[in-house]
Amino acid sequence: MFDIIRQSLKTGIVTGRYPVAPAEVSARARGCPEIEWANWKDARPAAAVCPTGAISFEDAKGVRVARLDLGKCIFCGLCAEAGAGIRMTNLCECAASRRADLVSSAGYSLQQDGSHERLVSPAAAEAPPGGGPSPGKGSPLRLWDAACKSRRRKCSGVPCISARWTPVPATAVKWKSPA
Repeated sequence: MFDIIRQSLKTGIVTGRYPVAPAEVSARARGCPEIEWANWKDARPAAAVCPTGAISFEDAKGVRVARLDLGKCIFCGLCAEAGAGIRMTNLCECAASRRADLVSSAGYSLQQDGSHERLVSPAAAEAPPGGGPSPGKGSPLRLWDAACKSRRRKCSGVPCISARWTPVPATAVKWKSPA
């Protein structure tokens, strides 16, 4: 018994400082996918290879609405291999207080061959991290701030399950229309 206590005191603390300090994640770790909505040319290949249906799309009247659902995603990386405009990040903290916060989407006008012509609905700009903000033509860029609602005495400043995402007013953001 005393040997166990002695060994424990000798070893010291072996846990990290998370959540006080950001988690130490390897640069090679595979986290959630990130879609560059404005540069994504076609949702069909990524949706076809996604084993869980985390990437999906619906076509109606010449407009495609593409969705990324991080609640379904298993971070396999097949979508990044299938389509340009998608990359895998090492972001592993995807906690959200509401299920809807894990879904981001964008609307595209379609070309004759079914690929994306241009971004027409920057719904991705209305989603917290994962989808990331991206402006569409002629629409204001909307950014998100996290306001900590934690009751802990010390907050790391890293958005967590206690954070509430609120949009920054479009008037507070200087934005140039893409050329």
